[in-house]
Amino acid sequence: MSRFAALAITSALLCSTSLSVCAAEGDVRTASLAGTPAESCTFTSQKDMIGLIAADLDSLSKSRAKGTRYLTLTHFASVCAKDKFMDVYRQGAIKLVNSLSRSSEVVRPEPIDPSNSILRINIDDLGWNAADWETLVASYPYGSRPDTQLNTVVDGRTGTKVPFIRADWFAFVAARPGMYEKLLKLPKTFQELAKQQGVDVAANIKRFVAQRAGFQKSGVSANNRLIERHPSNSGYFWTSYDFGGNRGKQSLFEFPVGPGGATGFQHDGGETIFSLPNGFQAYFLNDAKGQALAKGPVNIVMDPENPRDPSVINGISCMRCHDQGMRNAKDEVRAAVVNGRIQSKEVREQIEALHPPAEKMDRFIASDARRFQEAMARAGLNPALKLNGVEMTFALSRAYEEDLSLNQAASELGLKREQFLLAMQEADRKFKPLVRRLAQGTIPRDEFENSFKELAKDIVD
Repeated sequence: MSRFAALAITSALLCSTSLSVCAAEGDVRTASLAGTPAESCTFTSQKDMIGLIAADLDSLSKSRAKGTRYLTLTHFASVCAKDKFMDVYRQGAIKLVNSLSRSSEVVRPEPIDPSNSILRINIDDLGWNAADWETLVASYPYGSRPDTQLNTVVDGRTGTKVPFIRADWFAFVAARPGMYEKLLKLPKTFQELAKQQGVDVAANIKRFVAQRAGFQKSGVSANNRLIERHPSNSGYFWTSYDFGGNRGKQSLFEFPVGPGGATGFQHDGGETIFSLPNGFQAYFLNDAKGQALAKGPVNIVMDPENPRDPSVINGISCMRCHDQGMRNAKDEVRAAVVNGRIQSKEVREQIEALHPPAEKMDRFIASDARRFQEAMARAGLNPALKLNGVEMTFALSRAYEEDLSLNQAASELGLKREQFLLAMQEADRKFKPLVRRLAQGTIPRDEFENSFKELAKDIVD
């Protein structure tokens, strides 16, 4: 039987087992991700992509090319992702790049291809060095490439074996603990972080430079919470005092001063939001002793808008929650303590000094939110842009987590649907169950990722 006859038989089998796959050109997310049949899009193979990157590098000076890297969205563009999806994914990638920058300058990654699906960045602009990039790509699972002489050109000009990575994988990995703190060079403790940012927390509280707002309920905590603002080297430094309950010294209304001391509250953890030198924001979670945490304990803080994992995950959860910058907060402690007359005069005076009137706190929050939004605007971003209500970086990361359809799997291998089916006829038999399941619906991302390198080696020229 010829390869083309085999392809015809396989295609017929696929249509009989999964009408939705064939009717929707193989993408089970047609209703959301893919464009309408009337829309046209350009398929970009991996060889095409490498050619575009090589041509772009050729237009740069030798010194500039050395730090140049690329974030790709071609696997989405090649399955005709809707424009609104591509816009969000591009902006999500650009936002994350700036949110991981250690430079004082905002960067605006530029697309280099007609589909605007390959974004050029430069690690020098981010304050990174070559080692930072290699740390990021050390576990990259999609580095397999087809044979072409241009591989040598691309690798030689950039000085790395992995000069381009997928933007959705980047969002999934770099915005989460394990990589997030490495790229931002975050310290291991809150105390070190405050020192790094030029903040003397204890002195600022003592001199009433710190400004606070305390309240019983918040968006992430079921218990009372206190937020506290400090000026920093780069602008602002907001930290919170979070509690696992409201009893005894966990109550801000009974023990409003502190932290610690005979009459002070005792908190169970905290979250910090601070401005980066370029105006974007970074995040830090810690326990009561100040030790860094990857996730906040769910009995203290929760992310109710993420059904997959209600934990507050440092980086990605904070980016989604604070997509507009600092959130409004209304203090309840000042009025309760000052008007209650239960606390001593000394305590009431401290609360008056540390908890400003509502209009003053509103100005702090508005000013800091504006600083963040202006930085986003300088990067060419729309701060209000979301995908079906989901913040842009979170949406890009979530796109990576989605189960894969037949069309998407083919595109991620740099193949058209027909090419993928044809190649699978001669692939190792161990991959047959995978394509059969793709014909029937979807496969989980982690399973495909685990098979990708071997699969690509087997079926991609």
